[in-house]
Amino acid sequence: MLFWPRYEAIPANAQFLPEGAFPALYRLRQPSRTDELVGFLSVMPDFIYSEAGPWWNPRWVNPRLGLDWVVMYGEFETLKIWPDGAASYGQDDGFPIEDPADFAELARGEFLLRGILFTAENVNAQAEPAIWHEHYEFKEEIARRRYRFEDAR
Repeated sequence: MLFWPRYEAIPANAQFLPEGAFPALYRLRQPSRTDELVGFLSVMPDFIYSEAGPWWNPRWVNPRLGLDWVVMYGEFETLKIWPDGAASYGQDDGFPIEDPADFAELARGEFLLRGILFTAENVNAQAEPAIWHEHYEFKEEIARRRYRFEDAR
């Protein structure tokens, strides 16, 4: 395609999956109210690039590992936590996670969202396949991204 940016190769020594960086599904709960399910957090590892070059010859450079994420609240009433309605659309997502401290936070079972620290309980795909299939949000993208990772090498 004309003017389609080229991807810079992923470095051979790139750390692909640090702790907490894998396709995963988590149950989110407030630490003070562990009996109430807030929602499900889906995470998907991906490489994040920066764009460089002029408009007629753009390229994607500086590949680094990050996690795409989305929180689906389901039936939970988000106004209980955020009375201003900041998360009133049934889902929440944002910029990819790329800070190693955030990977470690997720590995510890915590997730900070809009100033609230939630407990994040990992849902085992083999032990609970029905829950995983129903709530994991990146199912369609796994195969597409796998091909893109192979092309980038």
